[in-house]
Amino acid sequence: MPGGAHNTAAGNQSFAAFALGEYDKHISTIDAEGLALTAIQELYRDSLAKDAKIASLTAEVEKLQAVERRMSALAARLSQVESGAASLQQAQAAAVAAASGSW
Repeated sequence: MPGGAHNTAAGNQSFAAFALGEYDKHISTIDAEGLALTAIQELYRDSLAKDAKIASLTAEVEKLQAVERRMSALAARLSQVESGAASLQQAQAAAVAAASGSW
């Protein structure tokens, strides 16, 4: 192969994707280094975007956990109110029964 060219599918694919180099049948070392740098930069941008998404999702989870704690506390209070209401109903029924028995 003249000039150290590599006649490979990778050469064809990189030329089609990036239009780098003079020929579509080989990848020069400069083109390969540029492709590697571009890939690294894109991976870095992707990692930053994923870090931002993780931070956003973490904040959302923390909000949902706070809502869940509040709901649990309210459910406990509701249970106490319902228990107190049942006790009042029982006491009222006993008072009515006692009052009707004394007439």
